[in-house]
Amino acid sequence: MKLTIAKKLWSSFGVLIAVLTICGVIAYWQIHGINRVIEQFVEVREPLQEIILEMEINMGNTSRAVMGYAMERDPSHVKWLHDSENKFEDLVSDFSELAETEEEKRFHREVSLFFAEFRKLCHDIVALVNEQHDAQRVFREATRGINESIGKALERATHKSPGWTKAKGEVALNMQICSHEVFAAIERYLVQHTGFQREEVKSAEQAFREFRKMYSNTGLSDEESHAIRLIDRDYNHAIKVGYDSMAVTDQLYGKLDRFRDDLTKMDKALNEDIQPLIHADTVRAAEDSRRSVSIASAITLTMVISALIIMGLVTWITTKGIIASVRRLKEGSEEFGRGALDHEIYVRTKDELSELATAFNQMAEKRKKAEDELKESSEKIKLFAYSVSHDLKSPTMGIYGLTRLLHKNYGDILGEKGKT
Repeated sequence: MKLTIAKKLWSSFGVLIAVLTICGVIAYWQIHGINRVIEQFVEVREPLQEIILEMEINMGNTSRAVMGYAMERDPSHVKWLHDSENKFEDLVSDFSELAETEEEKRFHREVSLFFAEFRKLCHDIVALVNEQHDAQRVFREATRGINESIGKALERATHKSPGWTKAKGEVALNMQICSHEVFAAIERYLVQHTGFQREEVKSAEQAFREFRKMYSNTGLSDEESHAIRLIDRDYNHAIKVGYDSMAVTDQLYGKLDRFRDDLTKMDKALNEDIQPLIHADTVRAAEDSRRSVSIASAITLTMVISALIIMGLVTWITTKGIIASVRRLKEGSEEFGRGALDHEIYVRTKDELSELATAFNQMAEKRKKAEDELKESSEKIKLFAYSVSHDLKSPTMGIYGLTRLLHKNYGDILGEKGKT
């Protein structure tokens, strides 16, 4: 196959283009890998960290909304709670879309279950706050009723009973004081919710019943018996409402304790479980990015060196044949110039230089053949001239001798023209 210089140059150029293309493809994949790591960091790791931070903030807002409503019963806190719940639900959904590892998916499932229970708990607390408020209102009305009932009943009995004594009056007063202490202790329990207030309620109620018994043993008139029955009715109603309020308060504080525990667990899960995990993933992504950059740099450097070596080899191989052929042509032309027409120019390449060497060799061969033919013709001419010269030499010598004889014998009678 004939491979011209132009084809060689184009082939070399094609090899260089192929090498550069391969290097470019490898560099592109390396850059693509680095970009993928960076995109994962920017689009996944960083947003996940932001979501975790938003979850922590949202849990704080939810806590303030619930506790604020429990203390102040302000409707704005309920709206704040609903907004926080909706926001947290959106955050859980966003986390689900970005979760990639099994740990992150597991955390999403746990958070989803926790959120469903936590939302129900928040609504239960709000409902219990409302129920406690209503029970407390009913209790206060019942408290006012029993206080008025005791005061009026004892006042009527005192004025109308002829057997009213100072001792009976003191017992009645102590009974009234104990009733105040019972309901005051219940009020404190509803606000502070401590075991101490519950004991106060029991102690004050026991004292009330003792004074009530003492009052009954003082010998009651019909009016006083009727008054004590009214007091018993109103007191039993008030104390029942009070205990109902205390039961609601117990439920409320139980829910609040669970609410605080859930907040602590969620905060622990966010800060000690998933946050370090995401941070570790972020560090790992950064390390992968740095490693990818290092590998890309090494590969790029290797590709550049390899490309230079390949380009040098291709250039050397391409130019080696051309330069060697040109050198042989130059040496051959110099040999031809010195007359060495037997010299043959040998070019290994099959290109225009090979054809030129063949043309030089053919030209030298033709010239040598022409010179040989010229030498042969010259020899023939030489022989012909010698023969002619020999043939002409004999008559000339005769004529020359005759003229010499004439000049000798008849020189005196010949004129100058004849002598000449």
